[in-house]
Amino acid sequence: MELQPLEPPSFTAEFERTLHGLRASLTEVLAAIGADPGRPFRMAGALGLNKNLAWKVARIVNAPSGYEAVQHVPGPGGIKILLAALAKHGAGERELDELRGALDAFDRMVRVHSGDRATLELMLGSIAPDRVDPQRLESNRKLSFQGNSATWGVQARVRVGVQLIAPSADNPEEVDVGTVAGFLDFRRLRPTAWPLLMNIGYSEDDRGEPAHRPLAGDPNDPPLLRDFCTSPLPEIRTVPRPDGKTYELCEGPVGHTAASNCIFGWLARNVGSAYREGDEYEVAELMVQLNTPVEILVHDFLVHRELPFRGAPELHLYSLMHGPVPFPLWKQEHHRIPCAETLEELGEGPPLMPTPHVPRHRELVQTACAGAGWDLADFRGYRLVMRYPPIPTMPVLSYPLAKRTS
Repeated sequence: MELQPLEPPSFTAEFERTLHGLRASLTEVLAAIGADPGRPFRMAGALGLNKNLAWKVARIVNAPSGYEAVQHVPGPGGIKILLAALAKHGAGERELDELRGALDAFDRMVRVHSGDRATLELMLGSIAPDRVDPQRLESNRKLSFQGNSATWGVQARVRVGVQLIAPSADNPEEVDVGTVAGFLDFRRLRPTAWPLLMNIGYSEDDRGEPAHRPLAGDPNDPPLLRDFCTSPLPEIRTVPRPDGKTYELCEGPVGHTAASNCIFGWLARNVGSAYREGDEYEVAELMVQLNTPVEILVHDFLVHRELPFRGAPELHLYSLMHGPVPFPLWKQEHHRIPCAETLEELGEGPPLMPTPHVPRHRELVQTACAGAGWDLADFRGYRLVMRYPPIPTMPVLSYPLAKRTS
């Protein structure tokens, strides 16, 4: 009989097993010598450890899960110091042997499944972002922001966005969507052009009118909210495309002295039904495309009280690395990427909660409402804040659509 090779244990199972063993062994040896990991600084003095190493040992034992404990496991030098201190202060050979075995099992797991500790933490951040230190995830995204800035030659301080969804003026069973999108402190790192906004579906509707119209200004011009843009504004050109238009910042000077604010605003009429229609359209989805390296994304989502949407929307993040994600998005789970952020509730109506990242934010939202002919008092709001958002991606806010009652 031919023997089939055994499949190696899954990464998640091996990770959880080895971290549980390491934490259990460390807890037991500390208890055997009377060292209290609940008081790391006192433990440092009792064992003759530096405070940083003692704090790491305490976090390994006290962290709520192995996913949070793993980042505190010391390197080989720290482990050697720890084992020597434990032996010096009375740890028995049995407890020390079990701890050494647990450390060896952990190291084998790292070698087999990730190769090194740095890659291990990247894997954990992708598999369970909500169970890993958010600061570590943000640090990884910051590195990506810096690399993308150097690669593409542009960056911005803030990607600002506001989406308002309300019943359509001519058909309350459909929805109109007002959108504000743009950048604060956008700057080139080399004299390159850059697409600031891709307005998809900028075509004519059944009445021969544009499906999108600017919230302010001349309908034939780019839909800029000029009161919130840098003056004088850098040159922006309109580039036609088969499915809409791209508004592109032209080549120009580089650096901080040439930084600019570019804010767009437009209204899309009769975007879709407010109610479920068949099996394909069970969810209302609104999204924002992220293609530019930015330090922070601030995106508000405001829902009109007369729409049949209840509670907070769901938030998902989709990869655009391989091109546009097919609709409906909720059926494309394989395009989702981890997102640990949550939505902040802003309450109903004014005063809308300001944000320190966007000066004149409240005035910006009021301008968008006025341009669409709406009253901010009729809306409730939610906010997404993400530092160093990954690109190219698309955060999507979604509601299940209700069935018509009649």
